[in-house]
Amino acid sequence: MERYTGKHPRDVYGRIRIAQDCWQKFSKEAAFALYTPFIVSLASGNLNVESFRQFVAQDVYLLNIFAHAFELAETYLQDDDTKHEINELRKTIINFHDSFVQEWGSDGFKDITLNPATSKCKDFLLATASGNIDGVKAIGKLSTPIEKTKLSAYTLGAIASFMSLYAYIGKELKGFVDRNRYKKWIENYSSDRFQDFSLQTGYLLNRLSDSFTAEELDIIETLYSQGFKHEIDFFLAQPLIQKAVVPLSGEHNLEERQLMIFSEFNFSLASVDSCLLG
Repeated sequence: MERYTGKHPRDVYGRIRIAQDCWQKFSKEAAFALYTPFIVSLASGNLNVESFRQFVAQDVYLLNIFAHAFELAETYLQDDDTKHEINELRKTIINFHDSFVQEWGSDGFKDITLNPATSKCKDFLLATASGNIDGVKAIGKLSTPIEKTKLSAYTLGAIASFMSLYAYIGKELKGFVDRNRYKKWIENYSSDRFQDFSLQTGYLLNRLSDSFTAEELDIIETLYSQGFKHEIDFFLAQPLIQKAVVPLSGEHNLEERQLMIFSEFNFSLASVDSCLLG
């Protein structure tokens, strides 16, 4: 089969940019996560502490799953340099996990009950990293290094969708850290370190998939889309113990990709538009 040159055009150097192409295609859905009641409340600094603790417990659990998925992706590779790159990415995730535990204490993360959205994120990531993907051979039937490298790329495709959305939310919330009790969480995901981590995950995905066929790139796009949806559902599922004013009209409609945002909304949560005051 021929290389894929149509749906995902190559850059000026003839290289596939599947990570950037997927982000451009699905980035509009990022607003569904950014304007969920949970993230709006977090940005305002008014999020109930217990709600945040429950969220961080779920978030920390998923960071462990991401680290395990990176580990599985590493085992499928033969090239030592690429294995080292994935191992460094895994270490970054572990460091973020440890910083959250240190900030909020480990007691709240023991014996947590996963909410359904977190469970679906976990199942999706582990199924992908284990080769349980439509149109892909079962892991036990992967007989060549090339086939195993493809599975590593598919795993990175799923991970990259989550990381790009986290990086986007962190960057968008960077302006809300002043006097915000959740400053540390925002600073972690808006930091240059995490932004670079997200980019490096995408760059590695591009390299691993550079010789992929049309069908193989379509699998990555499908996994990226599924990961994006799972992450948005994850934010929608977070508990709120207080009322939240959200700049949305109607429900989040992912199927029709419809989202109405009231312009000039500035996270002040005032009953009148404070952008018009003063």
